[in-house]
Amino acid sequence: MEIKKMYAKTRNDSSKSTRNKIRQDGLVPSVLYGGKNENVVLALDEKTWGKLFDEHSYKNLVLDLIIDNNEDSPELIKVGEVQRHTLTERLVHIDLIRLQRGVATEFEVPIHLLGRSEGQKEGGVLTQFIDSLKVECFPRDVPDSIGIEMANFKIGDKFHVSDLKWDNPNVKMLAEKDQTIFSIEIPKIKTKAEEEAEAAAAAAAAAEAEAEKEEGEEKAEKPEKEKSEKEKPEREKPRR
Repeated sequence: MEIKKMYAKTRNDSSKSTRNKIRQDGLVPSVLYGGKNENVVLALDEKTWGKLFDEHSYKNLVLDLIIDNNEDSPELIKVGEVQRHTLTERLVHIDLIRLQRGVATEFEVPIHLLGRSEGQKEGGVLTQFIDSLKVECFPRDVPDSIGIEMANFKIGDKFHVSDLKWDNPNVKMLAEKDQTIFSIEIPKIKTKAEEEAEAAAAAAAAAEAEAEKEEGEEKAEKPEKEKSEKEKPEREKPRR
């Protein structure tokens, strides 16, 4: 796997008002954390990183991060949580996680279901229960994705992690083997009450997720804010 170079700038102010201001300037607030070093608050170019995420799944994305144009000391990182605006889909916040070179790390590799199954063509409903699998490997060995050819699956079929033909000796599968990846079942007809209950639950979950995003962002940047507050020089008291 090729490790791309990406760029970031440090920022001194981690307040909410400043985060909103840099978003207006086409930048995305970010935090680099992990390892023995302190957290670093960053600003990322929205267009550049947005294009990166359009071309690659962020769940297993490993990068060399150049901070403040310091090409001599890149940080090896993987992308953590990526937050987007619920309506506009614009990038809101990006977590970046430090890695150690030469040390195996856990990654989430996306699962791609390829093609349309025989069961779906006959009216069956495909349900995918998990969309990624946890593996452990060196950053250079991270698979881009795990593909499953769907053509021969029929109604009633279930596919588990243990059914994967895994022959990569450099990548250790950490997912539980009895986990169901997908199933193809006869469609169930829902009542109006069930549909209304599902819609209400989805709306409540979306509102809760939005609140958690804001809270998570505040917590991630709080240590850096507290540090900057401590480092402010005390004002000299006026002499009488």
